[in-house]
Amino acid sequence: KLRSFICWAKEKDHRPSSNGSGSGGVDEEHWHDLKFLQGSDLLRVIDVWGLRIKELPNEIGNKIQLRYLRVNSEHLKELPSSIQRLLNLQTLDIRDTEVEEIHPSFWKIKTLRHVIAKNLTLPSSINEELGELQTLHGVKPRKGEWDQDNCPLLNMAKLRSLELHGFIDARHGAALHTALGQMH
Repeated sequence: KLRSFICWAKEKDHRPSSNGSGSGGVDEEHWHDLKFLQGSDLLRVIDVWGLRIKELPNEIGNKIQLRYLRVNSEHLKELPSSIQRLLNLQTLDIRDTEVEEIHPSFWKIKTLRHVIAKNLTLPSSINEELGELQTLHGVKPRKGEWDQDNCPLLNMAKLRSLELHGFIDARHGAALHTALGQMH
């Protein structure tokens, strides 16, 4: 019946032992996962900072009550496709990861309010109305041009804060101008 899992940890230094065997301190190959949360299907908050995480378990998609997901691990490079099943997710904070792509179906989650990343590529277009999305930080356009039909920002009418990287006026300017004009 766990509702929140908040972990702020500081990994110990990786120091070789005094006998030179290299077994002192924390094993450099020691990785954490969140598989121990498998039975906690009522979780609403997962906030993990300071753990060495290479991947999230695919079972993360079973946390249908999850509203807030923040992972701080520079080793995390991708999210499982099951993240698209988090239909109550409001906040995804992956700014301290190396995630650059999310399954396109993720952008169909109507409850999204805040997506905070470092270098996340937006899909070519988003066909669903993301009427609750207010914050979109650390995103970049996919290669190619935006036009009036394929700009992912067109369905984000309530967006209040946008941090866009890799913007090229000649490729994206007109569509961005149109999208900004539609925002409240």
